[in-house]
Amino acid sequence: MTKLKRVILATAATASLIVFLCPPTRARVKWWRDKKGVLHLEETAPARPNAVGEAQTSKIIERNHAGLNLGDDESVFKTADKGVFAAKGGSDGNYYQYTNESPPGAVNSGALFVEGRLALIMVEYTDAALGGWDALIKQTAKKYGAPHGDAHYAAWNDGATDLSFTRESNGDITCILDDAPTVSKLLERQKNAAPKF
Repeated sequence: MTKLKRVILATAATASLIVFLCPPTRARVKWWRDKKGVLHLEETAPARPNAVGEAQTSKIIERNHAGLNLGDDESVFKTADKGVFAAKGGSDGNYYQYTNESPPGAVNSGALFVEGRLALIMVEYTDAALGGWDALIKQTAKKYGAPHGDAHYAAWNDGATDLSFTRESNGDITCILDDAPTVSKLLERQKNAAPKF
């Protein structure tokens, strides 16, 4: 996959993610690739909540992944040349294609900064890199409890951090880790600023 194609896919993924994740119910988003490799996102009905509450776990979700930490400063990220600017995420959000030593098995990675702080980390992995869908969900459920979702989507939320896995139609697995309050505020601002017809 060319660098330009990755940037385009990352831009489309971020724009779609921002449009389709709506607080406070945080609808599920289904990710899939067409035959040309273009990433598509579709909003589906909110998942049924588990016993703890709407996807809420009683355990604190780790806020770091792929060498990044939610809350990191954007200027440090840019100075270290860890990514290529890919898109604007509203007036105060910047999305970067993450290029600095992606984790083994990663095929695409990105980082969204809101008001200068890292708010979302997205990494797409090959299925084999994570040991397969079933093993990944089982391992993560041991750590954070039962997820909400279905056969192609699993998510956890501790009130401050969201973690989700989406099983792509090509077998890849997309991991998204985000700062829930920051992303919710960004989405609400964008929703309010959107043209009304």
